[in-house]
Amino acid sequence: MHTSESEFPAVPAPWTLQGRGLIVLARMPAALLDQHNFLPDTLKGSRRGQLGAMMFVDYASSPVGPYQELLFVPGTVLFGQRRCRTISRIFVSTMESVVNGRRNWGIPKDLCQFKVQENPDSGVISVDISLDNQRIGEFAYSSGKLSLPVTSALCPKSLLTLGQRWEQQDYFYTPAARGSVSRAQIQHMHFNQEFFPDITRGSMQLALAVPKFEMVFSECENK
Repeated sequence: MHTSESEFPAVPAPWTLQGRGLIVLARMPAALLDQHNFLPDTLKGSRRGQLGAMMFVDYASSPVGPYQELLFVPGTVLFGQRRCRTISRIFVSTMESVVNGRRNWGIPKDLCQFKVQENPDSGVISVDISLDNQRIGEFAYSSGKLSLPVTSALCPKSLLTLGQRWEQQDYFYTPAARGSVSRAQIQHMHFNQEFFPDITRGSMQLALAVPKFEMVFSECENK
């Protein structure tokens, strides 16, 4: 049965979420970032930067319940006179997150299936993402033994603000977060470039495991 977005109740910002995740930064070929970034056509020509960022997040709690997400940031783009980072591709595991992510922040969320498993002995977390029986990506990682506390309060707002363009409207928002991070050991990683930018084609610069965090997504600046 087809389900329309209007059938899902609005869950407005602010959102407070808790969970764990993985952040990977890689220096990537310009052609890949320019041509396979999944940006709207109106933003593609303004993209800048050599680093691509992939994030996997496993939310244990949120205003729409637990869910998983996989996202990609291809650098910065120009929204009129304002340049900032943007999420160009993002998959999540529930329609409640899809619908309200689009409504609240213009985040271009799409639905897919996640399978997340953790080995209790090794601590390795394995993630498999698929869409209609086609694999989008798969990877496995573990956290280092040494973790450090972090907070976004120490970062300039300009570095944290994201912009999105959704249905001809621009959205600007600045997430805030605090938690702990450690160096991540990547066991393996693969992405199907038809569905998601293949960050493994770049030179990995940093991989961080985030075993525990709290994040706040406030209302957009322009709402």
